[in-house]
Amino acid sequence: MKNEQVLNDLKCLLDFLNQQLAEIKSSHDKFLIALTGVLKVASGDASLITNLHGDPEHLKSYLLQMAMQITDSTTQSYESINKRVESIIEAIVIDRKS
Repeated sequence: MKNEQVLNDLKCLLDFLNQQLAEIKSSHDKFLIALTGVLKVASGDASLITNLHGDPEHLKSYLLQMAMQITDSTTQSYESINKRVESIIEAIVIDRKS
């Protein structure tokens, strides 16, 4: 693999990393907003949740579900990055053998 190709692949990877970081930050921001809202409701009068026809268990489930989604998206991002780096390394190794 020529230096120009390695440089191009690394630039593409860097763009991908920046995109993944933006998505991860967005997921975390959404979670923090949801968590803040739930904590405000939960820290107030317990009857407020009931008056809103809410169930504290549903709120807990919602937060847990969001946390699991963030974990999944972060893991998928890492795995994608890992595969791309491995492919660049493999291409360099193959080129050196040639």
